[in-house]
Amino acid sequence: MIEIKNKSGKVLMTVDDDNLKNLELDNNENLKCARLAYANMEGARLDHANMEGADLSYAYLGAADLECAYLSGADLSGADLTGANLAGADLTGADLTGANLENADLGDANLLNAKLLGANLRDANLYGADLSGANFHGANFLGTNLDYAKVNKKTNLSQRRLK
Repeated sequence: MIEIKNKSGKVLMTVDDDNLKNLELDNNENLKCARLAYANMEGARLDHANMEGADLSYAYLGAADLECAYLSGADLSGADLTGANLAGADLTGADLTGANLENADLGDANLLNAKLLGANLRDANLYGADLSGANFHGANFLGTNLDYAKVNKKTNLSQRRLK
């Protein structure tokens, strides 16, 4: 049994299994500021969850369902989100530095002012995503779908890899 706590130590929920793999949460579950660094959450169903400001650094979220999840200000640095569904997710100001988003679906996601320095977006779907002010310095965009993605003058695509 493990307790999922926020940054101040308040218990947000208790999970019977020590492994969060395939965890299913009810819609709109509140995991605001949860500490889940290095957690194995492969295949977890976290769609519509409130994970604002959560620490998911170096977490394994391969094939996780985070559709329409609220991840504003979350720390996903070094996280493995291979094949994850983040369609419609709010990642405003999130830190995805060095994250692996290969084959992830970020269609219509909000990445306003997010940090994706050195992130792997190979074969990811960013169709219609808002990339305004996001920092993609050194990110890998090989095979990435950027159709209808929104960018502005503050979007940093320097030293990105397209080939």
